[in-house]
Amino acid sequence: MRALGKRVRNRIYADHRAGRMIRLAPGVFVAKSEWRELKRTARAMFHAAAAQISLPGSVITGQTGSLINGLHLHISDRDITVDVLLPQNAHVGLPANGGHVVELPHS
Repeated sequence: MRALGKRVRNRIYADHRAGRMIRLAPGVFVAKSEWRELKRTARAMFHAAAAQISLPGSVITGQTGSLINGLHLHISDRDITVDVLLPQNAHVGLPANGGHVVELPHS
């Protein structure tokens, strides 16, 4: 977000407050209209990308890590989670065990 000009940032935040944008992570937004059109697997990939942008040094593991690497999963789309492994020195207000699971909203 810093690379964007103040005017563009203000517009994104205004669109978020008005419900036109969805915040995936700090500084990472997507248009609500486009988000609705995505399948659950694509949403998981977007959440994974947002996590890596907002959590430097993080590693996507588990189901979404498999999807990113092209492995087919034999699970229901409704059961997809985004698992993020954080470095031990991460100070982001998440669990101290170094892991965090992002629950995807059911749609």
